[in-house]
This record gives sequence, structure tokens and C-alpha cells, in this order.
Amino acid sequence: MPRPIEYDIQDFLDKTTELFWQKGFKKLSMRNILDLTGLNRHSLYQRFPTKQALYLAAVKNYRDRYLCDTYQLLEKTPSGLSSIRAFFSALLHGDEPVKCLMMNTLLDSEDMESAAIKLAKTHYQHLEKAFANNIQMAIKQGEISSHPSPEDIALQLVTYMQGLPMSTQIYGNKKMKTLIFSLLDSLH
Repeated sequence: MPRPIEYDIQDFLDKTTELFWQKGFKKLSMRNILDLTGLNRHSLYQRFPTKQALYLAAVKNYRDRYLCDTYQLLEKTPSGLSSIRAFFSALLHGDEPVKCLMMNTLLDSEDMESAAIKLAKTHYQHLEKAFANNIQMAIKQGEISSHPSPEDIALQLVTYMQGLPMSTQIYGNKKMKTLIFSLLDSLH
């Protein structure tokens, strides 16, 4: 009978998520994870038999713990442009460049199992739908015109989101927030 797991799995997943977020899938080995988290080999492999299984758990953890609050700004009470502005304001707060484990997942796709890729793609489709719902609300409220379509605007906003990790490194958060808000203002 296997020994029970004797570590705080959430704490371990949070640390591991941060490691994958900072270093990426390719640069992080299971040995690195063991060294950086202090977990023993047996405990790690008992729960996560492969690096891909651990990565998938980290991506799910990222979605559930890091993205949930920000996405609630779009989904909980959609209120048109103000929800979209609140979303980007929360995402671009402070001076730290934006990092996105979902984007990293897609960029590292040749090394990923299909479950992680599917999760990242579903994430962006979900985000696109949330943007489209808020754009439709903004049209109903007369904040913007109906052209281009809500779906096209939503896809454009998702594209901006996907580029934020690189763009905030180059231009900074304030500049990107100004650019996105200018786009929203131009939709009147």
C-alpha cells in the first residue's frame, strides 16, 4: 500500500506554477522542481508521474487561482466597456510586465501533451466569449456602434491579450493600457 501524500499539495502547485510561469516548460526539469520546491522524488512521482502531468496540473492551477479573479470582472456582472476597462486595468496594474502561462503553453506546444494545449485554447475561447458578451452589452447601452461585429472586436482584444507578455516587456504596462483604451474609445 502506497504511503499517504504528506505535503501541502496546493502550496506545491503554487510554487510549481510560479516556476513554470517564470522558466517555461522546456527550461525546467523534474530535478529542478525537486530542488526548488524541496519535495522528495517519491512524493512528486507518486502524484505526478511525468513532467507533462505536472505541467497540466500547474496550468489548471494558474487558471483557477491566478486568472479567476481577473476574469470575474468580465463575467460576473458584464457591464460593457467598463467591465473590459476594469479587466485590462487589473491585468496591467503596476509596472511588472505581464506574464501568461497560457501563452507560454501555446508557445511550448511541440513539447506539450494535447491536454495542456486544449486547456490553453479553451481558455482563450472562453475569454473571447466574455469579451463578446461585454461588447454586445456596450452596443445595447449605446457605448459603441455594432460595426465591427462584437465577435471581431472580441478577437482583437484576445489578440492584444496574447501579445501583452511581449508588448509590456518592450513598451510597459501604462503604454499598453493607453493603447487598448484608445482602441475601445475609437469604437464609439
